[in-house]
Amino acid sequence: MHAGWRMVVTKIRNRKWIIVFFLLLLVICYGVIYERRSSSFTVSQKVYTNHNGYNNITIYFPQLSGMRDKEKEFRINALIEEDIKKILNQSPLYAESNLFLYLNYEVELLSKDIISISYKGSEGAAINNNFRIPYFFMATTINFEKEAILSLNDFITDFDELSRLLLEDKFENISIWDSAKETQKISWNYEGEKEALLLEQLIKAKDFDFEHHYIEWYTDGKNLVIVNMDPYSNYNEYAIDFKEIKNIVMKG
Repeated sequence: MHAGWRMVVTKIRNRKWIIVFFLLLLVICYGVIYERRSSSFTVSQKVYTNHNGYNNITIYFPQLSGMRDKEKEFRINALIEEDIKKILNQSPLYAESNLFLYLNYEVELLSKDIISISYKGSEGAAINNNFRIPYFFMATTINFEKEAILSLNDFITDFDELSRLLLEDKFENISIWDSAKETQKISWNYEGEKEALLLEQLIKAKDFDFEHHYIEWYTDGKNLVIVNMDPYSNYNEYAIDFKEIKNIVMKG
């Protein structure tokens, strides 16, 4: 073949591979962008109300949109709603149509894998309550892949060590002002013979029990937060960085 023609053929082949390279690059970039979009969830607010009998119930809870798998999205949203309404199924006041319940939520963490939600408000008798409506706190963390509510057992491998860290006040109280942190420590609620009670409550925290509601938990991604309901119908949130407890945190 003439040298001139060989140069032409070589240039055409080079251009061909350049075009193939750029097409592959476009496909990869599109895939990355699409994946990012698919994991960018939108949170909207939904409200449940009930005024049957003397009930005065208002519960705000989040709902997700933006998942690629719309059936999974529907199931996750149903799980969020079902979970927060479990309070009603266990409340004696609800059975008597005499429940005052107001709850609003905060999404503490939303990633491509999980959502962690805290609910804060008040709960008590709608009538004949002596003008006292106690504070109320609940939290839930859901794994999207498993479509399941996670418990402390899914994060913590050593509850004895977790209990020890709490009793030694290694967790920081994040629910009160800095100047007042020394006035409320979780160890004060479990002094002496009550120390063993904290370990028991931590282990049982995986199962919500309205009548024995002492421990809740959530995560903001950086910290594990243990929420303790004290005997005075209040609650305090105690946080510790996951780096500080990496030896007792489940891997993966």
